[in-house]
Formats: sequence, C-alpha cells, structure tokens
Amino acid sequence: MGSNEAQFRQWVLFFSGTLTGPTRWHEPPPEIDLYTDYALAAVNDDPDVRLLELGSSGMFSNVNTFLDHVIRAEEEGYVFAIDWSDSPYRDPSIDASDPWEYYFYPPFDVDRREATGSLPSIFATEHECVAPHTAIDVPVEVDDYVEDSYRTFLLLPPRNRNRGRTAIEAGLHLQEDVVQKIDDFSRHNFDGDVIGVHLRGPHRKDGGSGYYRQLHDTEKFVPFDLIFKFVDERLARSPDTSLFVASDSEFVIDKFRSKYGQGSDWGRNVLTYDAGRVDSGEMHQSVRNGLTRTLAEIRRNEYSLAEGVKRLFDLFRSKQFSSYELGVDVLIEAHLLSRTDHLIHGVSNITNFALCNDPSLTSDFIFKPELQNLCDSLQDWERGNDIIDDVHG
Repeated sequence: MGSNEAQFRQWVLFFSGTLTGPTRWHEPPPEIDLYTDYALAAVNDDPDVRLLELGSSGMFSNVNTFLDHVIRAEEEGYVFAIDWSDSPYRDPSIDASDPWEYYFYPPFDVDRREATGSLPSIFATEHECVAPHTAIDVPVEVDDYVEDSYRTFLLLPPRNRNRGRTAIEAGLHLQEDVVQKIDDFSRHNFDGDVIGVHLRGPHRKDGGSGYYRQLHDTEKFVPFDLIFKFVDERLARSPDTSLFVASDSEFVIDKFRSKYGQGSDWGRNVLTYDAGRVDSGEMHQSVRNGLTRTLAEIRRNEYSLAEGVKRLFDLFRSKQFSSYELGVDVLIEAHLLSRTDHLIHGVSNITNFALCNDPSLTSDFIFKPELQNLCDSLQDWERGNDIIDDVHG
C-alpha cells in the first residue's frame, strides 16, 4: 500500500471516530463561575500532561491549532496545558495568568507546571483537521519563462467539519461575556435569511491568499470583482436576504456598503459588527513584525511607496485599539459567520472555524478552482470527505 493511500485510510478511521484514546472531556456545568473550579477534566487519575505553546499569529490560527491538538490528544490519550505568553492580544490591564484565559475556560484541569514536555508542531502534517495546510512550489515567470519558484503553504478548507465540531464542543468554551455579545447581536440583527461574507483587507497574504489574489483583478490587492460575483448570484435568488460582512479592514466594509447597502441598486441591509478596524487590516500584528514585513514588501515592489506608507500609518493607528477587545471582536465575528444561512469566503482560519462550528452551513469558497489546479491532493481530500460523510450518515 502506498504511503498516500495508507495516510488516507488512516484519516478515514481517525475522523470517523474509530481511532480514539482513553481521554474524554466533561461539559462544564451551567452554573460555572470560576474557570479554575470547573475546567474540562480528563478521566485518567494520573494523566500524561503536555504543554501546548501557542504563537504570535492571529486568534484563529491559534484556536484552530488548539482544536487540532484536542483531536490528537483524544487519539493518543494525553492532556495539555496552554502557554500563550506570546499572544498578540496580551493586555497588561487584565488580571489573568495567560491571555488564553481572557477568552476561554481551560481545556483540562491541569497546571502547566505538571507538563512533562512541549507538544511538537503539527503544522502541515496529517494531524491537521480544522486548518490543514499543504506545501506547494509556485513557479515565478519572467517574460513567459519560468525563472524560479517559491514555496508557500496553502490553507485548505477543513478536512472534516463534523470532527472539528466535536473538538469545539469538547474543548473550546468561551467566557460568558463573549457568549452574551454573540447572542445579543444575532438575536437583534439576524432576522430572516442572512448571507455571511468574510474577506480580509489589503495586507492579507498568509495561507496562500497572496498567491490566489495575484490571479485575479484586484483593488488594493483585494479581489472584490471575484467575491462580488458570488454575492450577486446569491442575492439574485433571494430578494429579501441581508448580508453580514466580517473583515479586519474598514476599506472592505465600505466597499460592501457602497455596492450593496441602502441607497445602492441592490438596496440590501448590510450588517457588520462594530469591531476595531483600519483600512489595511491585520490588526493583531505587532509594530515590529509589521514594519519588517511592510518594508520587505516595498523593497520587492509588491507595494508602491505610497501604499507602503499608508500600511505603516495603519499599523501604528491599529495600536489605539485594546488588544483584548481586538480578540473579542474576531471571536464574535467568527461565531456570527457560523450563524448565517450561507457563507461566501476566501482563505482564512476564521472561516475554517465557522465551517466547523456549524458543519451544515453551506458555503462558496471563491478560490476553489485555483486550489484544484494547484493541489493534486485535493482529490483525496474531497474523496475523504465523501467517505466520512457516509460514515456519519
């Protein structure tokens, strides 16, 4: 049996729940008050405790990494504590030992000092389920000749949304104040059919989105024409449907309001959450990383000098917002996207989470044709989903 086939069969067994370990989680009781009193606990009396060290990337890059480790922990029979000391959402005014605790209850009732070692990275391995990546070498053409290539990692749609949802139910429990804000917004605004749209701002390049955007006409590096085509098709079928638009970019929000909002030819209700935004997006990025990245992009002529200066201005302006509140904003937007009736999206960990949070949510992935052309393994991914769907009935 070839390695790809063996891996594929392993995925089917794993995602269908056939491969499991001795660890289980318990739902916290509804009267929960303190996260230290009712953390999700492992059945094992003497658990194998590891440490999951999360990084400085955005909220859902880390949340989805966490969920994939929840799945692996159940498979292999260990528990873990979390260290998010490198979080971009750290706020010195909040009295919590770790930024993870600003937003979530801990997954297990264990202390990080009990950990026997750090968990290895599962990036771009078969252990990724909610947010799988695959590496590709992209050719660089100069005057119609391939001169060179560069390696990039494409963020794929979730391998198994049902399995992702199980991990969310098992280990990801929001603090009550965040849940209340999500419930309040959806109760007051989601009246009737709502199409969810997620599109990142001009500075978004990770997960392969930079490559995809080069293949389309863009405005300030944002593929408006492409995503508008999907939105137009959906709205044409549903005359009373509203839009809920989530983005880290005020520029993107303004474009959707101008095209689809009241006073436009469409005259639709364009809903947004009142989140902190600047035009360029990437709100969580540190000044140091943002400066380094933007200056490198200017040197490579990826941006004009004027566009680069605007990005640097937005970078400093983004620091006027509370780091904690930026984390709350993106959590709320992702959960609201999962409560819409249909989701139109590009490449993002946010939409991968939303699709897992409601596995029945229908969606349009605007870059799917490009992904099919680039990634031969997509056929196995689709075939795997078909088989898993049969297993789950």
